[in-house]
Amino acid sequence: MKSKEAVTHILRKVPALILIAGALHIASWADWGSIRENNRFHEEHRQAVKRSILEHRLDEHRIAERARALHHLDRDIEGDELEGQFWSSALAGAEVHALPAGRISLIVGGSPYYYYDGVFYQSNPSGFAVVIAPAGAVVPSLPSGAVASAVGNATYYYAGGAYYVAQGQSYAVVPPPVGITVTTLPPGATPISTARGLAYLAGGVYYLPTMQGGLTVYTTAGL
Repeated sequence: MKSKEAVTHILRKVPALILIAGALHIASWADWGSIRENNRFHEEHRQAVKRSILEHRLDEHRIAERARALHHLDRDIEGDELEGQFWSSALAGAEVHALPAGRISLIVGGSPYYYYDGVFYQSNPSGFAVVIAPAGAVVPSLPSGAVASAVGNATYYYAGGAYYVAQGQSYAVVPPPVGITVTTLPPGATPISTARGLAYLAGGVYYLPTMQGGLTVYTTAGL
């Protein structure tokens, strides 16, 4: 009799137990849905950050490519010919163990220099180093490939980042004039960003690229 009453008691509780189990099941699904939603949010955020990083890298790559493209557009005007000049690959600071045959010796401002076809050298403990053309140096002839450019009433001759003016039968190195336009950049010119946009820096002089007759030219400027 007692066992029958116990069974009846248990059966009476079954609906309540089913309701409780159902509620727990629904709650667990709700929690799982919340977890999935949270994971989805984090995954979308991670993908957005990844896209942002990739876009930033792409922008940097495009800027670098533009700078390289502008740098090499100097070949549009006699580029191949100028590239073959002796001074075209002479970078200031480069060291050599021997001077080229045919160089001449100069004294500029009390300091000794050696000169050959647009390149100036000074001695150092390990040999010789290419240096920036010193203003005041006087050479017997213009470097090969020198290009004439007029600013006002003056005519300058440009080669390898150095500017020369006629002095009797010789040519003197002068400081770079502001506002002169040249067709090639000095060897080793570095692209930089300025308040006036992209520019190139060489020997303390800024060169601004512009288009002229469909070609890229460079104008010296003080920034």
